[in-house]
Amino acid sequence: CMRFYFKFLWLLGIFLIFYFLDIKGSSSYISDRIKNALMSAKNSLLDNIQAYFFQAQNIKEFQKERLILEALKLENADLKERLNSVYPLENSKMTYTPTFMTSFISLEDTHSVSLNPIVNLEENKIYGLVSHNQAIGIAVLEKGRLNGFLNAHKRCAYSVMIGKNQVLGFIRTNFKQELVVDFIVPSAEINIGDQVLTSGLDGIFGAGVFVGEVSSIEDHYTYKSAVLKNAFLSEAKLLRHVFLSDVKN
Repeated sequence: CMRFYFKFLWLLGIFLIFYFLDIKGSSSYISDRIKNALMSAKNSLLDNIQAYFFQAQNIKEFQKERLILEALKLENADLKERLNSVYPLENSKMTYTPTFMTSFISLEDTHSVSLNPIVNLEENKIYGLVSHNQAIGIAVLEKGRLNGFLNAHKRCAYSVMIGKNQVLGFIRTNFKQELVVDFIVPSAEINIGDQVLTSGLDGIFGAGVFVGEVSSIEDHYTYKSAVLKNAFLSEAKLLRHVFLSDVKN
């Protein structure tokens, strides 16, 4: 009885194979539908297997392409600002090279970070740090170690411009650990909500990188200052890739 049962299943299987392969002409539409469904299922299975085994490689290639695209966007922003700038900017090429943060220099100071050094850096030269299309600080190669000083650090300073009039100033931090644009000329027209971008005048950053937005304005005897908002990134974002800006003549 069992032998008959297995023989019946074997013959049924052969019949179905021939049926699916369209040996029976009168059922070509049905068999084609089944074959198409089987091929679709097979292709889907192969795609899933490929994605599983090559996921790491695909992710790595995607991240590399994303970093190249981000660097090009920053370089294009620099070129655009140089073409539209009211100030005489040199035609030096600003490049952005990806690197990453390895750790904070100390647990007590979360505004200083260690960075993975890249080749051909000059000792004691100041480089700009950009992450998520935002200026986040500066970096200096000191005794072979690439140290980063974020926006809230006392060593961090660079040139910026405010609003549509491109009013110039310099970044610093006040006693409240807020980011401030200082030494703005008293007659300058600036407004709350104005965007603050890097100026490109100091050779640290390219022009046009977002820094923050003006949240309040303070009048002093010989100058103005502007306190910024949206000027700091979360630690989770900081520990991902960052770009090192450099001028190539």
